[in-house]
Amino acid sequence: KKLASVMNVAAGDAVEIQLPGDDETILLNVTALADSNIGQIAYMGKDAWEHLRKTPFTVTALLILNPSAEGQRFIDNMDEVVSTSIPSEQEKQTLRFMDSAKAAFSILSGVALGLAFIICYNMGLLNFAERTHEYATLKVLGYHQHEIKRLILRENSLTAMAGVLLGVIPGILLVTIILKTCEFESMVFVPHVTWSTVVLSSAVTFAFMFLIQLLLIRKVRGIDMVEALKSVE
Repeated sequence: KKLASVMNVAAGDAVEIQLPGDDETILLNVTALADSNIGQIAYMGKDAWEHLRKTPFTVTALLILNPSAEGQRFIDNMDEVVSTSIPSEQEKQTLRFMDSAKAAFSILSGVALGLAFIICYNMGLLNFAERTHEYATLKVLGYHQHEIKRLILRENSLTAMAGVLLGVIPGILLVTIILKTCEFESMVFVPHVTWSTVVLSSAVTFAFMFLIQLLLIRKVRGIDMVEALKSVE
């Protein structure tokens, strides 16, 4: 599918290919598209190849289902076999590569969390500074410190909840766009976002919000009533 996307073709379209050693191109129809994350190639069936009347059809690869240990050793010792690939071994190699990259991912995650905390704190501080006049007015009207603090916590909790709910779908779309941007012509990155990831990220956001509010509500006691209630010219 990735190759078809790069070539801007779909199932049923005609494509021109040139075989090695041939000067002329061949016009063939795309019958179907196959999903493949790594390695984007074109497959041709035996009947289609023989219809071209080129060289005889020759098998160059075999897919063996659950070979025995003795059969595996026999295949490895054959002179005709250039290389063998075992899915379990490929999985182990991939996991080893992911483990080596885990440290880099951990650093990026820590930087992302720190950036998220700084952004949330700056937004909360800006909101508090913009509403200092309102908080001072409430104190003049007789509101106690803890009542104003509860009001701040309630308002910011509702705002954070609305922001998290509205940010889930755009966040998933952003992940998809980033992975599509990082793709090569021969490789496909499939986005995989689970509900546990969404819940964890939402919990971290609420934890940051609660910690930031604990830092900001302490500023209520230190509001300068004279400065806060000055008329703005």
